[in-house]
Amino acid sequence: MNKKIVIFLLCAAFSFSQKVFTQEILKQGKENQVKRKRERRIRRKKVIKNFDADFSNPDQSLPPLLITSNGPKNTKGEESLQFNFENQKTKADQELSLFLTEIEFTHSGIATFFSQSFNRKEYGRDFLPHNFLHFTQFLRYGNQLNQPTTFFEGVIRLFHQKLKSSTFVNAYALELMLIEATPYLEQQFPKEEKLFFWSDIKKLLWTSFKDKFSFLQKDPMAFFEDISDDIIEKVKIHVSSPDKLRSSILRFVEGNVDKVIWSPYDQLDTWTSFKNLGKAITLLHEKNIITDPYDLNDLYWGLVERYCYFLELTGTLLNEKTIATIHKDLLNNPPSWIKTEEQEQGLETKKDRLLQALVETKTKVLFSDQQMVHSLKPLVV
Repeated sequence: MNKKIVIFLLCAAFSFSQKVFTQEILKQGKENQVKRKRERRIRRKKVIKNFDADFSNPDQSLPPLLITSNGPKNTKGEESLQFNFENQKTKADQELSLFLTEIEFTHSGIATFFSQSFNRKEYGRDFLPHNFLHFTQFLRYGNQLNQPTTFFEGVIRLFHQKLKSSTFVNAYALELMLIEATPYLEQQFPKEEKLFFWSDIKKLLWTSFKDKFSFLQKDPMAFFEDISDDIIEKVKIHVSSPDKLRSSILRFVEGNVDKVIWSPYDQLDTWTSFKNLGKAITLLHEKNIITDPYDLNDLYWGLVERYCYFLELTGTLLNEKTIATIHKDLLNNPPSWIKTEEQEQGLETKKDRLLQALVETKTKVLFSDQQMVHSLKPLVV
C-alpha cells in the first residue's frame, strides 16, 4: 500500500478514535469512567484477538497500528490518545519476532502456521524478505521423510507466491537461504538419474514379458497398451517431475535475485555479498539443480544488473575507498562466474557492465564531494 495512503488512514482512524472517546465522556459523565475503562480494555483485547484469528478482512489490518503501548490516559476528566510512533515500531518488531517460531509438522501445527503466520500480510511483506527460516524447514522435513518431487515443487511455489507481496529481498538472507537449501534440493536430482530411468524401463519390460507372456500371446495390443501406460508413469517420475521442479526452482531464484537489495552503509561488505551470491548460484549448477547454461547466465546477469541498480540509486553513499577497492578487485581478481562467456560474441560482458556502473558512481561521488566543498567555502565579497 502507498505510504501516503497508510499515513492518511492512520491519521483518520486516530482522529475518529479521539472523537469517539470525547463524545463518550461527555455523554456518560465522570461517574461512568471506571465502567468505560473496563469496556475499552475488553474492546482492545477483542481487536487484538480478532486480528490474530482472521486476516481475510483488510480493515482488520488497521487496529493494531492504532493501539498505543501506553493506552488511553485520563487528564482532568478528558480522554486522550497518545500516539507514539516509536512505540508502534517496537510493537511491530515484537509482532514480526513471533514469526520466528519453528513449524511443528503435524496437521494442527501446519494449520497454525498458515493461520497465524503465513496468511498474515506482514509475513510476506516484512518478514519473509529478511528470513527464509520456514522455507528451509519445509525442505528439510521433505528430505527427512523422502517426500516425492511434487512436495518440493509445491513448497517452492507456495513461498514464491508469498514473496510476490514483497518489493525487496535482503541480500544476506538470500545468500543464507541458497546455502542451506542447496543440499536438500540436490537430493532430488541424483547425478545418475538417467541411469535410474533406463534401469527402471529395462526392469519394467523384463518383468512384463516374463509375468504376462501368456497375456501377450492372447491379446498383443492390450498387452502393449498396458506396458505403454507403465512406461509413461516412469517418464513422469524420472523426467517430467524433475524438469518441472527445476523450472520452479529457476523461477523462484530468479524472482529473489530480481528483488535483492543491499545497504550502502555496509560499504565493501555489499561487494562481498554480491560475489558470494554469485558463488551460491554457481553451486546450484554444480549440484545439477540448474542444468541449462543459458538459464545460469540469466541469473548471473540478473544479479549484475541488480548491483548496478544499487550503485545507481545509493552509490553516492559509498566512500571513495570502497569504490576504488571494488574497481581494483574487479580488474585484477574478478570472480570466475563473472567471466562466464556471453550468449553471443560482441555482446557487452558482465565485467564491462559493472566497470561502467562503477565509473558512473565514482563520478557522482566526486561531484557530490565538490558540491559539498563549494557549499562550505566562505562567501568572499
